[in-house]
This record gives sequence, C-alpha cells and structure tokens, in this order.
Amino acid sequence: MFQQPKEVLLWLVWVLTYSIGWAICFLLLATSAFATIDYDSTTKSVFPTNLLDFGVFHATIWGGISTFQWIVLRAGYFPWVVWWSPWWILTNIVGWVTFWLCAYTVPLPVSTLSLFAACLPASFGIGILEWLVLRHYISQSTLWLGVHPLAFTGALLIQWITSVIHIQTFGGVGTSLILLLDILLPGVVYGGSLGLAAVFLLRKCRCCQSNSTL
Repeated sequence: MFQQPKEVLLWLVWVLTYSIGWAICFLLLATSAFATIDYDSTTKSVFPTNLLDFGVFHATIWGGISTFQWIVLRAGYFPWVVWWSPWWILTNIVGWVTFWLCAYTVPLPVSTLSLFAACLPASFGIGILEWLVLRHYISQSTLWLGVHPLAFTGALLIQWITSVIHIQTFGGVGTSLILLLDILLPGVVYGGSLGLAAVFLLRKCRCCQSNSTL
C-alpha cells in the first residue's frame, strides 16, 4: 500500500489532523445542541448567533490543520512550489467553516441523516476548492472531487454505527473511552480515507517527476 516513508507520514498526518479537527468541532456542535435543548426545549436550531466568533474559531482550527498539512506536502512533494501554499490553507478555511456552518443549520434534535443531508454538499465543495489548487500539479486530479463526499459518507456511517452500539450496549451512557471513540473514529475514517487517496494521487505528482521550478 505504501511505497515510501513519506507516504506513511502523509497518511498519518491526515489521520491525526482530521481526527482532532473533527473531534473538536463535532464536540462543540453536540455541546451546543445539548445546551440549547436544556435551556429551551422549544428551540429548533443551534445556528450560531455570533457568526464572527464562530468563523474565527473554526478558521483557527482548520487554518492550523491545513498549515500542518501544507508543511508535509511541501517537504515531501512540492519542494519547488511556493506560490500556492496560501491557497491550500485559504481553501480549507473557507471550505471547513462553511461545512460546519451547514452542520449548525440542522434542526434539533440532530440526527445522522439530517447531518448527512446538510453537510454532503459542503464536503463536495471542499473537494472542489482543494482540486482548484491540486489540478495544476497532479495528473488525474479530478478523482479528488469525489474523495471528500465518499470520505464524509464513510465517517458518518461509522458515527451512526458507533452510536447504535453505544445506545444498545450501554444505554447511551458509557465510559470515557467509549465516548472518546464515538467522537474520534469518524475523523479517523475521514482522514484515513483522504490520506489514502492523497497518497495514490500524489504518486502522479508532476512536481515530483520534474526538477523544474513551477
């Protein structure tokens, strides 16, 4: 599956960054939903009242994640490419802030199906934004357009499965380890899927096959 150490590093970084990013943002969404219901059970939405704070928080999280990803890409695959680095970070910030804003439009109580319907278009949007950057350097980059929606579908499927197991086995009340797995596993699946796709596509990286400056 992996042919070089840098491919292992790339995959591990994608797993790590997505699992952390997903866990933080999903935990905030879940906490907001529970707090809203406890405060006023008639409220039907957790849409943020302060969009500036919401945007700054999520932009900081995903800006940090995409910066870390760019460092790995730059070191292992794009050593001669400089100009596009801010665009990778910017596209991820815009894409992921929009993604989680869509998640907050889901009516209460939040279900896996409603979350899927609200965020699937946004996941496709992230893929488009990243493709606009990668298409200049990777052959068959159009495949990347379908990677985000598929990875997101897999992540929510895992989340639904773990939720069902959690409820059926523990009645919705489990140990800290079980709750941690519920939060982390979807991000691991999301990041792991994207990481494998990135490894495959970056083997066709034009920059890695040429020493010319782009």
